[in-house]
Amino acid sequence: MAHVPLTPIGRPRDAFLDAGTFQSNRTAMRAREATLATRRAAVAAGWGDKYIERVHAKEKLTARERLAALKDSGSRVFEVGTFVNHGVKFGDAECPAAGVVTAFTLVSGRWTMVIANDNTVASGSWWPRTPEKIERAQDMALRLRLPVIYLVDCSGLFLPEQSRSFPGRTGAGHIFKKNSNLSAAGVPQIAGVFGDCIAGGGYMPIISDRVVMTEQAYMVIAGAALIKGAKSETITSLDIGGPEVHVHASGCADVRVPDDQTALVWIRREIERLPGSAADYYRAGTAATAPRLPATELASIVPTNHRQSYDAREVLSRLVDASLFWELWPRTGPEVITGIGRVNGLYAGFAINQPSLVPDPDRPQRERPGGILYRQGIAKLAQFARACATDGIPLIWLQDVSGFDIGEEAERLGLLG
Repeated sequence: MAHVPLTPIGRPRDAFLDAGTFQSNRTAMRAREATLATRRAAVAAGWGDKYIERVHAKEKLTARERLAALKDSGSRVFEVGTFVNHGVKFGDAECPAAGVVTAFTLVSGRWTMVIANDNTVASGSWWPRTPEKIERAQDMALRLRLPVIYLVDCSGLFLPEQSRSFPGRTGAGHIFKKNSNLSAAGVPQIAGVFGDCIAGGGYMPIISDRVVMTEQAYMVIAGAALIKGAKSETITSLDIGGPEVHVHASGCADVRVPDDQTALVWIRREIERLPGSAADYYRAGTAATAPRLPATELASIVPTNHRQSYDAREVLSRLVDASLFWELWPRTGPEVITGIGRVNGLYAGFAINQPSLVPDPDRPQRERPGGILYRQGIAKLAQFARACATDGIPLIWLQDVSGFDIGEEAERLGLLG
């Protein structure tokens, strides 16, 4: 990208939105944010205090406590897939977040993808859609070339639902294929084993580049109960596959440590050894700059009522660095705004639906509803996506669209194609 003619966009809030509407939007948005926060808190609680106390009684940390101890101090955790299995019943049981936490977070100054079994939900076992959620996180790490950290505390498949968890195109077996894909692409995978690690839960860390086990951890194809039933042998799971076995005999793990906290420190040190990011190079000496217009106004200029319109450029002006933006093809397909801006000093492409009224190119002096994709806007989006791919910059699509235009004219114009 040789030259990007960034220009200021956006207006002060009182130039396009009166104080009453601004406050009304803020009140409505806060109510929705409160609902979201309540639901997130319920997911984070797993199966509740009783099960958290069980984990602590074993002198172990919960999955989210491990994540909090692993991440850099003062940094945020960006959880993805929080509401997988939300509201779904499996008999009388629920499975918050599909029993696994997947999140982007900074570790030793490096962005990583963390995949952590929630040991407060059926001892971190796999449920329907748990494998799919893990695979989705692995896919994101592969595309972004981010190190993957597995925090394993998994008792295997939740047996009453195993027929819906292992088979299929997104079943548990595909996790191990993605382990191999990550390895082939040179993406580091580091595993900490903190407790149960049975069957599929045991295969995943073994394929990782580095593996640490606590003294309470074991990795086995089959646990003590199954061994007793199959071979009439009475032996503990630690004896079968604890750190004494896998660190000193089988070589399936690299290091043994006394407890969770020590394992997390070891993982941080492994991340420190990795090569750094090229983000500073691509910033080309440009520091991150806050938008000229306050980003705190975003929740108040976007209405919660989808029937009310707003100017998408005002949203962009409160997202991009210094509120500077280069809009491409502004007179073509005006129901979609496309262009380039910087975010945290890095160039990114933006495509955003324009929900307000837009000019109708087929009927001069008239307008038509925005928030709908017409023929020119569709072609514009496709061309812009190709341009971003050619330049190797990320594409951020801020969607607020009710779909394609429909009717006789839409079909005559070839929207289907």
